[in-house]
Formats: sequence, structure tokens, C-alpha cells
Amino acid sequence: MEIRKNSDNSITVEGYVNAICRDSKQLHDSLKGNFVEQVMPKVWKRALNNAEDVRILFNHNEKRDLGGIKDGNLQLSEDAIGLKVKAVINDEEVRNQAEKGKLTGWSFGFSTNRDSWEKINDD
Repeated sequence: MEIRKNSDNSITVEGYVNAICRDSKQLHDSLKGNFVEQVMPKVWKRALNNAEDVRILFNHNEKRDLGGIKDGNLQLSEDAIGLKVKAVINDEEVRNQAEKGKLTGWSFGFSTNRDSWEKINDD
């Protein structure tokens, strides 16, 4: 993730939200146990083609909406690596966190239309 301060006191944040075809860190579900997620190629492209808008939230908090595609401050695209993002953010707290080096990565929320599960080892 790259963060740049702009002349208008906003920041531009660029990087990848998710890499395709790579296992996530290990997660846990009370019913299914431990698992990892993996996003397949073209999933993000299809999702973006079907989306009316995508919002960027600070720490998944809907009360901390930082903008979106329709607002013109969020650009998302899928390439050979994964979901690439460029966001221009004016929020004071986010700018302060960036200046202190406390913005360390992205997270995303999603729902699936279909998924598949396979056991790959004893865990």
C-alpha cells in the first residue's frame, strides 16, 4: 500500500485489496472449523461490472463512509495480481493515521453468489 499526501491536504492511497488465487490467512467458522479463502480470477471484474457503487469505509464502519466510485474518489479494477484500488481520502482521522504510519492494509467485506469447499489437508 502506497500513501501520498496531496497539495489539497487529502491523501491518495493505492495498492491491492486482495490478490487472486492466493490463500487468505487461516480463518475460523464455528460450524465448519478452520478454513482459508481464495478468490478466483475475474471475480472482482464481474463484481465491479454488476455493482452500482462500491463504498470505502474506515474499519468497516458504515458511519465512517469515506466515499465511493460514484463520488469519484474511489477507483477499483482487477488485473493479473488482484483487486487494485486508488482512493483519495479527505477524512482528518484517516490522514492523521496515515501520517503516523498506522494505516497498514486493506480489508474488504463481501458476500458470495456461489462458493466451493474442498479439504486440502488434515487442518
